[in-house]
Amino acid sequence: MTTDIRHDHYSSANYGVYMTHSFISIYKPEADLSDSSNSGALPTHVHEYLHYLQNISTTAGLTINLFMHTIMAAVVHGYRFSGGQIGAKTDERLWSDLVEDSFEAINFIRGDSLELKGPCKIVATEKFKHGGNMLGNQMGLNVTIELDSQLMTFAVGSDLINEGIAYEVEKTIWSTTLLPSVDSATPYFPYKFFGDLTNHLAGRKLTSAEKISLGVMALMSQSPGYSLMNGCKSIASNKAYAEFATEQKRSFSDFAKKRVPALIENALVFYKQSEFFIDPFRAYASIILDACKKRINNPHLERKFVNLKDSSEFLNLVSDTMPHLFIQKKYDRKSESYLVGAFNWEHRLEGKAKDHLYILCLAIHFVAQHFNKQTKIAPTAIVRQKPCPFSGDCKVQSVRGNLNTCEKRPWMYANVLWNKDRGGCWYQSAIYALMPEPRKIATDDPAPR
Repeated sequence: MTTDIRHDHYSSANYGVYMTHSFISIYKPEADLSDSSNSGALPTHVHEYLHYLQNISTTAGLTINLFMHTIMAAVVHGYRFSGGQIGAKTDERLWSDLVEDSFEAINFIRGDSLELKGPCKIVATEKFKHGGNMLGNQMGLNVTIELDSQLMTFAVGSDLINEGIAYEVEKTIWSTTLLPSVDSATPYFPYKFFGDLTNHLAGRKLTSAEKISLGVMALMSQSPGYSLMNGCKSIASNKAYAEFATEQKRSFSDFAKKRVPALIENALVFYKQSEFFIDPFRAYASIILDACKKRINNPHLERKFVNLKDSSEFLNLVSDTMPHLFIQKKYDRKSESYLVGAFNWEHRLEGKAKDHLYILCLAIHFVAQHFNKQTKIAPTAIVRQKPCPFSGDCKVQSVRGNLNTCEKRPWMYANVLWNKDRGGCWYQSAIYALMPEPRKIATDDPAPR
């Protein structure tokens, strides 16, 4: 069975997702690269892969990434965590304050999100001060828009910029004959709004290449919205923009060489308490440091993906840039996982220890499911359904046949931890390794519920 998604609304919005703070992307059957007749698969893969690069090799992305590990430590120590379930917060105010401070910083960097179905009028832009505990004094950018005679003000951040960059790159991959039909069905916010905003800030219509460059340079800051405004103002002069870009590159280089190692050391304090996660996190950190070096050497990594023509070219670029694990879902509810490239990490993992790196990513995935709209930690009992990323390509799942559990609430897949013949449930291993007493990880495989 094949499905051509060329005329669907932008394919990346429907058929692909980057698993934040990992090196994994997941794609629905409609975006299968092995289906040569589906021209929508390649731009979808490129779009999500760019989000990966943004997450592990920009100042904005790395700050959010490494603060996530702070939140994980705070959740494990500051919330009632037993039986693989996260409950109410404890009376230790230190941990709940740390969660709130981390969320405050992350939300400032990410900015606000809007559900805009159509074009709007940009009425005003205004800078504002942010004085949180985690980031110190920063400047942000508020934008006021008018739609259907209603005024709305929101903060510009990395979420809008990330999507804007990926959209501009993705557009170049569609042929001239296909672009109009796809572009007309693309959601306005955040994809097209990014272009309208940069045009407004610059005072003229920018080229796609200029928008991509501006977005990338803006992400080299913990104040991406404010940096975007400054970049747009400078782009009228080649000299002024070159000076802006040079400063942004220098700022990222300093951040990558000084601040990133310090944030990694902070996270290591937490992971050293777990014999299961300490080596995987060191490998995880090594991946980040390698990505930073590549970004310093080539600040505009995204340019390499402009105007790609086929999947083999894309996969070669992935291998040469930063390796990535692609999980491709199939129509029969199965899936295939394939790692493209080889990680050049300083701390090597051999044999089954490599699986622990994937399990660390699942631990991050598990904790992230508990974030609610108020950026507080919700108890596991009310967490929304979310599939295990590896469902469909798992021996435990195929042997036990608990397909619905793996596809809806893998954190409830109790009593399936480890068996010498069948292997172990990675998702449950991730949860139990996070617990304050990680040695509770089972060594046998009791009967399932």
